Amino acid sequence: MAEHQANACEILSVFYSSRHPAIEHLFVIFNFDFSNSICSGWQFAIAMVSKCFNVRCDFCGQSIMIFRMKKLKKILLILAILFLTFFIIICIPENRKEIKTKHFTFLFSSSIDTIKIAELSDVLEGNYLRIGNDLKTTPADNIETNIYAQRWRYIKATKNWGGSGNIEGISKLHFVEQAWGETDIKKVAVHEFAHTVTLKLLLDHEPQPINSKDFDKKFSTFPTWLWEGISVYEAQQFVDPKSLPFLSNGSYPNIAELNNRSKGGKIYKVGFSVIEYIIDQYGQQKLLELIISYGNISKVLGVTEDVFSKDWYNFVKQKYLK
Repeated sequence: MAEHQANACEILSVFYSSRHPAIEHLFVIFNFDFSNSICSGWQFAIAMVSKCFNVRCDFCGQSIMIFRMKKLKKILLILAILFLTFFIIICIPENRKEIKTKHFTFLFSSSIDTIKIAELSDVLEGNYLRIGNDLKTTPADNIETNIYAQRWRYIKATKNWGGSGNIEGISKLHFVEQAWGETDIKKVAVHEFAHTVTLKLLLDHEPQPINSKDFDKKFSTFPTWLWEGISVYEAQQFVDPKSLPFLSNGSYPNIAELNNRSKGGKIYKVGFSVIEYIIDQYGQQKLLELIISYGNISKVLGVTEDVFSKDWYNFVKQKYLK
């Protein structure tokens, strides 16, 4: 039995044609209330599917539809083969290579060009001290850097379905060679590395010894706008404000909107200018205080979030939108 919005659609029965040793036909009878617009949509959708996939679909009266599929056995066999093939592929261990530098250990898919990894190592080593100096902390001594050629391998390793990179603590990075929204793998790497340095700064200011459970609970409140903004700024992922309609027309986002990744991820587009504004107007030390205070704008900067957003936008207008 399947229901769809107050029993608008109901499967009445499923039966097979057994006149042949091999299953040839599958009949699924649906009861539709066509006074419901959703059901009319279903009727249209099923008709289109039947046309595209050579499936016969008979509409009987106003309430009964008979859905008939030929050669079900063949279809199921193909699906089973595809599923088995995919299962075998994901179970095969990935052939990985390793390269070590002074502060990083690179573990990467063998299909990735080692020249690209060498270039990446130069960039990360070059940013190791710089970002540490910017955030006034010492990054982890050796950082395991995992790079995946296929997104599904990244997902399998990290269980992260929604992004292209993430960190595990202060000494482990994961990211995909081809990231969403970013063509330069070096910037992706620096972005994720900056996250580890920000986390290290927060840990430096926790009472010792650190209670992991209490810290994890506290860290979950760290604002997205500041967390991502710092990494976007340090990775130099600048997006020209003139290319962003919501800035050009004055519909600048407030802090709540920048904290919401599901609303277009605007912090990734404006994060550079947000952090640039803080440093320009308040100084690097105030940025550090803002991080340590978990983004408490009113306490550290002495203004409300609304005033901060408006002042940041005015800064952007003066510098980039003239």
